[in-house]
Amino acid sequence: MTPLFLAWLESEARLIHSDGCSKVSQFNRKCCDLHDCEFYHGKDAADAYRLFREGERGYWSQAKPVTFEDANRHFRNCHFSHTQLGWLNPMTWWRWRGIVRFSRGAWDAHRAREQAADARQDDV
Repeated sequence: MTPLFLAWLESEARLIHSDGCSKVSQFNRKCCDLHDCEFYHGKDAADAYRLFREGERGYWSQAKPVTFEDANRHFRNCHFSHTQLGWLNPMTWWRWRGIVRFSRGAWDAHRAREQAADARQDDV
C-alpha cells in the first residue's frame, strides 16, 4: 500500500465515520480502515482508489464488488504485510479470526442499507 493510498483510505474511512479497529487496539489501523471501507461499500478499495485517481465520479459505486470473504482476506493480508513477523504474527491471526467470527452482522447490515436505498430509488 502506497502512502497516497493510505492517506486516501484514511479520509474515506472518516467519511463513513469508521471507528478504526473496533473494540481492540488501533494496531495497524490502516488495515481496519481498509476493512471498514470495503464492508461499508461492498466494493474493492484498491479498485475504488484507482477510479478515484482516474477522476471518476462515484468511484465507490463503480468499483468491483467484494464478498464478505474477500474483505476479510484483504484485512488479513494487510495485517500480514504490515508486521515484522508476517504470517507468523499471532496477533494478526487472532484479529482475523475475530473478524471472520463476529463481523457478519455488520456486513449484512450494510447490504440491507443498500437494498433499502435501492428500493427507495425504485419508488421515485
